[in-house]
Amino acid sequence: MRIRTTVTVLAALAGTLAFTASPAGADTSPKQTRTGEHCIADLGNGKIACADSEQQARQLAGVSADSVNGARLYDATGFGGATFTITVDAPCTAVYEHEYIYPDLGRVGWNNRAGSVRTYNSCDVKLYDPVVPPSDPDLTMGSTWIDEATNLGNIGSGWNNRAGSLRLS
Repeated sequence: MRIRTTVTVLAALAGTLAFTASPAGADTSPKQTRTGEHCIADLGNGKIACADSEQQARQLAGVSADSVNGARLYDATGFGGATFTITVDAPCTAVYEHEYIYPDLGRVGWNNRAGSVRTYNSCDVKLYDPVVPPSDPDLTMGSTWIDEATNLGNIGSGWNNRAGSLRLS
């Protein structure tokens, strides 16, 4: 049996737990040692967990019943292999804006790793090469907005095993 760990992110203000949409350039993502094939980052409570099943990871991360899936990255093309799921407090809006950011996929072992992606609850994902997305006030940098891609290599100039950070909107 693999060892499972949960890492929390403590906010600097008032000692409360937080990991929400952060401004570009801010590095608030927690460090995580990969200990399972399925990882979850709950942006509402700031916890990340990896486990042998998605259900176990959700329990270890304390994902609220009110949280919804925003996006799921898959290790392989065709939605196969290990997964990294990002949960959010509420569905995304229909307008592309700076709703949520995950600034460093490498901290959970996912830098330059995703082969396919699915989004949920009106969210789309925008991928960026660098860890900590560049300032992108007009959201014109990085990949196109992606709803679902069975092979990220077919998106734009090719995004298979290339993403270092992402935005959800």
